[in-house]
Amino acid sequence: MRLKRASVLAMILGACLWEGGTSRGDTIILSNGDTLSGTITRIDPQNVDVTTAYAGVIHVRRDAVKTLRSDARVSIVSAAGDTHAAFVAPQAENAGWAEVAAAAPPAPPAPPPPPVPAVVPVPATPVVAVPAKVYTLNLEPYFLPVGPHWKDQFTLGVVNTGGNTDSTSFSSELNFAYKEKPLELTMKFGGVYSVTEGAQTAGQAYADAIYRRSLPEWDKSDRWYLFAENHELYDAIKAISLRSTTSGGLGYYIVKTEKNSIDLRAGPAFVWEKLFNGETHADASGLAGLRAVHTINDHVNLSQEILYTVAFSDTNRYQITGETALNVKLPEVARGMGLKLAFRDDYDNGTSAPRKNNDTRLTLAMTLDF
Repeated sequence: MRLKRASVLAMILGACLWEGGTSRGDTIILSNGDTLSGTITRIDPQNVDVTTAYAGVIHVRRDAVKTLRSDARVSIVSAAGDTHAAFVAPQAENAGWAEVAAAAPPAPPAPPPPPVPAVVPVPATPVVAVPAKVYTLNLEPYFLPVGPHWKDQFTLGVVNTGGNTDSTSFSSELNFAYKEKPLELTMKFGGVYSVTEGAQTAGQAYADAIYRRSLPEWDKSDRWYLFAENHELYDAIKAISLRSTTSGGLGYYIVKTEKNSIDLRAGPAFVWEKLFNGETHADASGLAGLRAVHTINDHVNLSQEILYTVAFSDTNRYQITGETALNVKLPEVARGMGLKLAFRDDYDNGTSAPRKNNDTRLTLAMTLDF
């Protein structure tokens, strides 16, 4: 019984000693970068034997070993079969291994990775909303009536004509108005036409342009202005093939407030006229004009325009044209929509019989501002 107990104790002690032997820190680094830890027990021309605690004896081919290091002498078998014991250690930069007389110190542990720098929060860059590009049509630099300083209007209406004919006809008119201190320019193009029972009872076309420039350089009241204007007229009923009136001079605002304005202008003029029968007239003349505007509210205003021309050589040759208009804006109906009620009187003292001197037109029209 004592012998049996002694055998068991010997087996336990041997296991402990064996376990203690496998705890040596021999290292084998393979060519593929893997590392084995255990006890190198034998090196022969073909293999390196390593005893590990987790897999027992492992035979590693020598051509797969990059370098070795042992804590104790290892049994080394030469190609001739001779056996000797020696320590093994890695060569510089782990370029192979060699036999050495004493155990090489283990490689120092790899330094810990540098600490990751603390991430300092960076304030977010504010996102600035970039406004969408707006494309605007502005042809003012090219002297065309399209742009922010132009107020334009198209008129289409019904006209009742009296004088040389009594008829109802259609009329249309296109107005362009530019105003940006110190400049002001208005242009008007229009016409009236009708045929009754096969006979033409209305036929008129006209083009008017008036340029005004105030004189802020020397007139602090901003009432005086220079003007230049031109009027072209075709009138089939009065047999006028073309009447062209060109003038320039000085104007003055008698009244100039936010709601009311009245201005007068006068200057020399030149009138050239050709009739249907071929007769022509060219007269140095004088011109006088009046313009008045009364603004009732944002939707309604009254306007009055009068133009008078007279030939210097024959004061009986004169013309007077006047128009009074009530203008009503109807934005509730449609954008830019409005109504216009106008009365126009054309008096020509130079008209020969049987034609009458005076023609009147009453117009009710729809207007469109653009």
